[in-house]
Amino acid sequence: MTDTTATPASINADVDDRALDFLARLGGRAAVAFHEDAVAAVVRDILAEIGIAWRADNFGNLIARISGASADAGSLPPIAFMAHMDHPGFEVTGRDGDYLVGRALGGVPPGAFAPGVPMQIILPDGRRIAAATAGPYGAADGDDVQAPRQVLLQLSDQNTATGSDVQPL
Repeated sequence: MTDTTATPASINADVDDRALDFLARLGGRAAVAFHEDAVAAVVRDILAEIGIAWRADNFGNLIARISGASADAGSLPPIAFMAHMDHPGFEVTGRDGDYLVGRALGGVPPGAFAPGVPMQIILPDGRRIAAATAGPYGAADGDDVQAPRQVLLQLSDQNTATGSDVQPL
């Protein structure tokens, strides 16, 4: 008869493997501001896999609740964990000659508009195309707070995909 008793080391290894799997699945999805549906789907799948009920509010936020082990007066107070499902990035919105035009979504830092910043353009089928910024695009007046936060993007020479693969939204 084989002993199938889990040891603390094997339990920790299983938890570590599962956590790494979750992180890999989440990290494999693009999620710029206002386009985080793919990450939300992964979060919903993970919550379902581990048996945690969830609901979505009117803004698309996912809310999950894990009940505590004890409801008596000596139990610990509730704790809330919150995380963004998106990250800053650029959305390809057009073309200008040999360049793509990217519009900033989310808190893209000013340094990201400088020429030569490496980027990846993620196509709808999941392929990634190497690119780099070629500098700001649009209104040059730094006093114009309404100026669009846009950048020119240049595809890298080593791409197997072409600029025609990138369809502006």
